[in-house]
Amino acid sequence: MIWAMNAAAPAKPRSLTRETLLRVAVGVTFIVALSSAITYWLIYNQLEQRALERLQEYSHQRTQLHEARFALGKAFHEVIKADLIRRYEQGAPPGARQSASQGAQRGTLEARRRFDALMMRYPDGAWRNRPEFSDITRYSTGWIHKDTTIDDELRRRWMLFYDISEHYSRLVTSRFVNFYLMHPTQMLNMGYDDPERSGHLEWVKLTPADYAMNEREHFTAANAALNPTRQTVWAGPYYEPVYKQILVSALTPVYVGNEQIATIGSDDLLGDLEARILHSDIAGASHTVFRRDGRLVVDPQYMPRVVASHNGFSIAESGDIRLETLWKLALQGDDTQIFGYAENIDQFYSIGRLSSTGWYLASTLPGQVIRSQAFRAVQWVLWVGIASVALLIASLALILRRQIAQPLRRLQEGIRSAAAGEGRAVPTGGNDELGHMAAAFNSMLGKVSERDAALRDEKERFRALIEHAADVIVVVAADGTVRYASPAAQTVLGVAADALLGRSLLVEAHPEDREQLAAAFQAVVGHPGEVVERTEFRWRHADGTWRWLEANGTNQIGNSAVNGIVINARDISGAKDAEAEIARQRENLHQREKLAAMGSLLAGVAHELNNPLSIVVGRATMLQEEAVDEGTRTIADKIRTAAERCARIVRTFLAMARQRKPEQSAVAINTVLNDCVEMLGYNLRTAGITVEKQLAADSPSISGNADQLHQVFLNLIVNAQQAMETQPLPRRLRITSDRQADRVRILIADNGPGISPAIRTRIFDPFFTTKPPGGGTGVGLAVSLGIVESHSGSLTVDCPPEGGAVFQVLLPIQNQEEQLEHRQADVPETVHSKGPSLLIVDDEPEVGALLADILRREASRIDIAATGQEALQMLGKREYDAILSDLRMPEMDGPELYRQIEQRWPHRARQVIFITGDALSPTVQTFLAGTGQPYLEKPFVPAEVRAIVQEIVSAATVRRQTVAARS
Repeated sequence: MIWAMNAAAPAKPRSLTRETLLRVAVGVTFIVALSSAITYWLIYNQLEQRALERLQEYSHQRTQLHEARFALGKAFHEVIKADLIRRYEQGAPPGARQSASQGAQRGTLEARRRFDALMMRYPDGAWRNRPEFSDITRYSTGWIHKDTTIDDELRRRWMLFYDISEHYSRLVTSRFVNFYLMHPTQMLNMGYDDPERSGHLEWVKLTPADYAMNEREHFTAANAALNPTRQTVWAGPYYEPVYKQILVSALTPVYVGNEQIATIGSDDLLGDLEARILHSDIAGASHTVFRRDGRLVVDPQYMPRVVASHNGFSIAESGDIRLETLWKLALQGDDTQIFGYAENIDQFYSIGRLSSTGWYLASTLPGQVIRSQAFRAVQWVLWVGIASVALLIASLALILRRQIAQPLRRLQEGIRSAAAGEGRAVPTGGNDELGHMAAAFNSMLGKVSERDAALRDEKERFRALIEHAADVIVVVAADGTVRYASPAAQTVLGVAADALLGRSLLVEAHPEDREQLAAAFQAVVGHPGEVVERTEFRWRHADGTWRWLEANGTNQIGNSAVNGIVINARDISGAKDAEAEIARQRENLHQREKLAAMGSLLAGVAHELNNPLSIVVGRATMLQEEAVDEGTRTIADKIRTAAERCARIVRTFLAMARQRKPEQSAVAINTVLNDCVEMLGYNLRTAGITVEKQLAADSPSISGNADQLHQVFLNLIVNAQQAMETQPLPRRLRITSDRQADRVRILIADNGPGISPAIRTRIFDPFFTTKPPGGGTGVGLAVSLGIVESHSGSLTVDCPPEGGAVFQVLLPIQNQEEQLEHRQADVPETVHSKGPSLLIVDDEPEVGALLADILRREASRIDIAATGQEALQMLGKREYDAILSDLRMPEMDGPELYRQIEQRWPHRARQVIFITGDALSPTVQTFLAGTGQPYLEKPFVPAEVRAIVQEIVSAATVRRQTVAARS
């Protein structure tokens, strides 16, 4: 019966309060644990970042500090080296008037006298200062190995070392423990030891006579085999038995030409260096200095072994994985500072490189230190969380029981009673609170259903519009994070719309446009509900290119349905490209107009120079031919050569203006290169540039225009000079010529900054220049490339790994047939013995007299007419073999004279040679082409005048002989 009653009794209802409290406790505990973990992670990341920053800052500061000290030592050495070279090259005392041999002999005797007065050989065999000069506080002291052979050259160099040491010893030892000079091959040492730092130790007296200096690294580190660059180097730590301390040496080789005459040295105490490096305010950090070859310089753990090794202790010998890891990281990185976390040794590290010494300064901090700090910082979060959980559970228990559990229980009992009394569910009508609540809930549920249906329809409609729009539509949060992107992002940006979610709008924009885009974004944020004016910016496409977008935005953060900023972006890359192309074409047109104006100006100047240049060339030639003494002929030859060069340059200007291909002839490349170097010699010397020429003696000739090739090589050399002007000394320009198969190769190499790969392919583009405004037009290399290609050659540029730029010019070699033709063309034909009769027509008396003097030896008779009328009168009285007429004359010009001759004496029209300086006139060009007669362009040279006259005279002779044979 009891069992039956228990079975019929209802099951004990579950306690919502208990279950709620249990779930809250579990949830809050999980939150506390998660918060503690996140807090630990955040604190650890902050501590890690701060540790790296402090390590990096310390490494950078220490690197800069010691770099400045080492750079100061190098600067001292450079000053001393320059003075040592100067004194060594002077040899004899300044102001000596005796001959070179007498000066050398006197210098040798003086060196002997001074050496004997300063030095003496001690009983142990070593040479040292005499006792009266061995006071280290007053004099520089020297030691010479007992086996060293003393000759006159060594005495002269020894006394030079003494003078240099006396002059600079106090300057260098103000920062370093000592200063000395060594012979590159002999074991000897002259220098000055700082008394205070050395403890008044007399190194010269205490060093044994057979001290094996050549076995020390500081003796050989600066020699040519180990230091081919001839720069200041730093030897590793070594134990000095006299000082009984570890020293670090700075060594600078001194060369005169290719001979090393000395090595400048100064030492730093490793103890002082160690103290400066290891001093740190970073708790738990360790600092190490090592060389690239793995030898330790400073390390707190291994300093005893560094000292005990005397000649250095390497990382490989230590077997320390921490040091080996730092060494590998330093060798794998470049010369910049590197930092990070090495997992295999659990160390944060920062490694900087001292560029002057080549040493690496590594600072490390164990990861355990950071983790301990993070754990200590997060403990309070854990304990506060545990206390908060207990307090929260107690408060919730009281609140749930009084405010929720009891009212719900009463409501449940009322609903159960009402349902049981009426036999149906709780009615939705009635005036009681439950009925009103049920009716209100049912009404609300109906309205919500209707609104949900309408919202679904409207959402689908807007989704269809947005997803099929060509523009990219995005919704961005107030912090710039993308919350929605339309499918057009795949078409416009090459990125799936989902891939943009969570990414920052500003981060994805071009760096140059981020500031403008941020300002526009802030403008949208500050104007809710308004459409902000369009903004143009660049966005990275998935293929790596940048696309121009035009966007406008509306602030809909206050709209709960959007809760963000709506941005409509359109791809305008095509329009931007079109604008850029139009601008580029407009700029090219402007540059072409400027070049055309410049060409017209040059042509006008060239035309004005024609007549005076013709007179200078002709008179110089006549003076050379008629001069009696060799000196006058030499001077005349130089004047003629320079004037003919000016004439060829003028012709080049005119040819460029006419856009005609310049005349080509056999050109000796070495001669052109030597002329260019000579022309720019002053500028190169004042710029501190050393020119090295390696021109092949058997370099063959090429077929080309010498003046244009001058222009090419002048452009290349001037560009190299300008590139090296901002570089430190030494500045070197190497010019090489040799033969490569059927071509001549010319290399113009400099040790300047080189050309970056980004612009290397554009340097030959017209109007492209990297020079500042006013520094260049950007046409030099383009013109040079055009000239070389017009010679069937090539012009390329390369930048070797060691730095600088190398321009290579390849030009085809002139074949044997062309050389033979040139040689045959240079041989003048023989004029008949009687000599021709010539008529010269020119309104300028100087030009007419010049032509007459040039042709006087070949002609039997020369008449000069100042006008066309006068020329016609002379032609009516006498026969001439050739008629030279200027085209531009007053009253009757050259074309009118030619037409008169053609009407009156048709056979004489073929004897006319025209003279013109107006190469730009289309009328003149049309007239000359119509007549087919030869012409001379001003300025002319005598050889050309004689050749053309000879050609006309020979043709006239042949015609007369033909007529005579027929008759």
